[in-house]
Amino acid sequence: MSIPCHLNPYDLPVPEDYSIFMAVADKIGFDSRGRRLFRPMTNEQQTQEIDSDLPLIMENFKKFMTEVWQNHIGLK
Repeated sequence: MSIPCHLNPYDLPVPEDYSIFMAVADKIGFDSRGRRLFRPMTNEQQTQEIDSDLPLIMENFKKFMTEVWQNHIGLK
C-alpha cells in the first residue's frame, strides 16, 4: 500500500484510540552464527524451506493495514 503523493503522512488524522500492529519474530531463518535454518521436510516437499516467521508477519501486517488503517483514513 502506498499513500497518494498529494497526502502528507503528517497531515493524516490520528484518532485518540487507535490500533497498533506488533509482532515478534521467533525465527528469522538464521542462527546466531549466520547459518541458514530449514524447516523439517515432509514427504510431499521437493525442496527445503527456510524456517522464518517473517513472511507470515508481513502477511498479517498487510492485512492489518488493509482492514484497520485504510478504512480509518479513507484510502481504498
